[in-house]
Amino acid sequence: MVLSKSIDKNKDSAKTVYFYNDKRLKIKEEYYTYKKRMKKNSDKGFGRPGGCTVTEEDYEKNKTWKKISDKEYKYDLKGNKILSDATKLHFSSQNKYTWIYDNQNRIIEYNSFKGLELIWTETYEYYNNGYIMIRTWYDYVGNPKHLKTEDYEYWPQYHFSYKTNQKEKVIEEIVTTEKGERTGSKTYKYDSKGNIIRYTNFDKMGNPEITHKYIYKLK
Repeated sequence: MVLSKSIDKNKDSAKTVYFYNDKRLKIKEEYYTYKKRMKKNSDKGFGRPGGCTVTEEDYEKNKTWKKISDKEYKYDLKGNKILSDATKLHFSSQNKYTWIYDNQNRIIEYNSFKGLELIWTETYEYYNNGYIMIRTWYDYVGNPKHLKTEDYEYWPQYHFSYKTNQKEKVIEEIVTTEKGERTGSKTYKYDSKGNIIRYTNFDKMGNPEITHKYIYKLK
């Protein structure tokens, strides 16, 4: 078991407890917070002067510890993570993830769920010196949003094309929609040790927007 703890400027605390199996694979993760919490019967400011303003009286007097996330992990026989399940308790609507791998232990499918409801899927296709990742979003009944005809329901299916160097470092990323519309791109440069030294963002027209540079100093 491993414990990680932090305290912020308001002296509220958070801690995460990690559990591992005999193969040193993380099998469980519990996340706790220590702070004043909203009273169960609080009206959250409704009916008071000032409208919906939340004040100190809406909170409990004392701070308490409370578990707000409980994740469990599962792995295949090769040690690849195949499930992250927080459906028992979590602070986000995305509370379950699954992974599928090829015979070279490369991810070929990555899925996000809200309980049993599929939210999005990422599929991967690999080739020499690169790979493509396609991200598809779904509606609440499992229909791909990029196939929606109504504008308010439509969401693009994004295609991320990556080009890699001989050390399998990404040197170029191009993002397009399922309609072939380019939305942006990035280029990356590395030093002889494989450390990134620069990457540049480009807009959909191919014009550079911003360049980030990295300088490494020896102690």
